[in-house]
Amino acid sequence: MWRTSSGCSAVTHAASGGRRLAVLLSWVAAFGGGAPASAQQEVEVQLLDGGRATGRFEALDAGGLRLAAAEGSRRIAVEELLAFGFEGGGLEPAGELAEVEFANGVRWRGRLRGGRGEELLLGIGAHAELALPYGGYRRVEVLKRTAGKGAIEAAGGESDRVYRVVGEALDVVDGILTGYDDVGVAIEDSAGRERKILWKEVAALLFGSSEPTWSLGDQSATVRLRDGSLARGALLASTPGVLALGFGEGARLELAPSEVWSVEMHGPRFARLSELAPAQTELAPFFADGPAPFFTADRGLFGAPLRVGGKLHARGLALRPICDLHYELGGSYRAFRTRVGIDDACEPERHRDESWYGTVRFRIEVDGKEVWVSPVVRAGQAALEVPPIDLNGAKRLVLRTDFADGLPAGDLPVWIEPLLLR
Repeated sequence: MWRTSSGCSAVTHAASGGRRLAVLLSWVAAFGGGAPASAQQEVEVQLLDGGRATGRFEALDAGGLRLAAAEGSRRIAVEELLAFGFEGGGLEPAGELAEVEFANGVRWRGRLRGGRGEELLLGIGAHAELALPYGGYRRVEVLKRTAGKGAIEAAGGESDRVYRVVGEALDVVDGILTGYDDVGVAIEDSAGRERKILWKEVAALLFGSSEPTWSLGDQSATVRLRDGSLARGALLASTPGVLALGFGEGARLELAPSEVWSVEMHGPRFARLSELAPAQTELAPFFADGPAPFFTADRGLFGAPLRVGGKLHARGLALRPICDLHYELGGSYRAFRTRVGIDDACEPERHRDESWYGTVRFRIEVDGKEVWVSPVVRAGQAALEVPPIDLNGAKRLVLRTDFADGLPAGDLPVWIEPLLLR
């Protein structure tokens, strides 16, 4: 077993094909003895029915969330939860975050810490490190290095692909990835030559083959840390004042609430639209040759967290003008909930003329019929609440945005925390 500098041992488990997934945990040293004082942090809870609740965090497990209040403890069943956030500090991404998309579709974020052989090392928060076996994930992307540089696409077939930063652009190397070390990534290119891509140059790794090595149950949670890291796993029982996630075969990640910014639930009663791929992307771009992607999920077009009217949002779809998104529903949902706004990244204060401020009109169509149109939404305004949209029996949902008044340079529309309810 490995040991961290604080003396905490690693947790390991066997994955498919004899591979191992290891997590180094130093949370025991961080907490000291007993439950940390941060166990009494205030939280604001979003309920699935649209309501809100507040209280002091006590515990979260598969049964639900336990809050302390003046009148005593309150238990909110996990089926009623949508998300909750901790007070006492904001989201402050530190360093260059890498997003890892596992073969089962789960996404984690952390910091690349090199690798050894077939294992990639990913740091989560201040107190954990994952050793990820080759073959268990399909994409690794350093978000700041790919932002604004166009789409990141796999090579196709069984070939792996490395995107590397060259000046202000990205270079592509296709081939077969052969291993990692502290220096960089080794890849055998299509000409049969062994190449080394330094970690400081790596923008993205995409893999031609991968297979799920672990799965989640019906109830799971995504935990976002204040430093920008995030992890998703099954809810596990833990000591009071600790958040515990399970993943793989018995592996466990425990986090102090003082590290956590928000917790988002996943369950059978709803689906987050930002986790679903649109069936069709309809484009009428004003800047046809712009460097940014046409839309991104759960982050701004240029890699920063989503911020609308000065408030951070964990989930959302950020768009370039004009990009309309079509989703196939198959009659599986009863309602759609969302808010809308303009990403603060448009930075209108930099423009001398208010005509450059972002101004957008949002539209929603269900089965070809327009069911909601927003007033003109302007940069700097708080998010606009959209009334619940009836989806009973609906086959297709289309999210549209239009230019409003002024010039379109600052038009960075965001569908905030879009949710499909079953």
